[in-house]
Amino acid sequence: NAILKGGDDAATQYFKGKTSDQLRDMYEPIVRRTMDEVGAAKIYSSLVDKYAAIPLTKKPDFALESYVTDKALDGLFLKLADMEKSIRSDPAARTTALLKQVFGTR
Repeated sequence: NAILKGGDDAATQYFKGKTSDQLRDMYEPIVRRTMDEVGAAKIYSSLVDKYAAIPLTKKPDFALESYVTDKALDGLFLKLADMEKSIRSDPAARTTALLKQVFGTR
């Protein structure tokens, strides 16, 4: 009921809270593999090594794979929130019988 009567992204926030950890576990191997395929991980590692070789600097504590995975998930939930807002505000966006039933009673 809180999801139905909540804000424009209430369902998205619910799903984000319930699925982020599982999605991160699913996305990370794909991100890692893709970064390896395009050479991004190797380039990043090389840059970090060069930076760390500069006197009086330390190696940055930054996990590129985690960052890219988190940004991919941010994009996923941003897109989902946009779709949810459209469904809540535009009857034409309610394209299934279930969406019409649920949001038609609001």
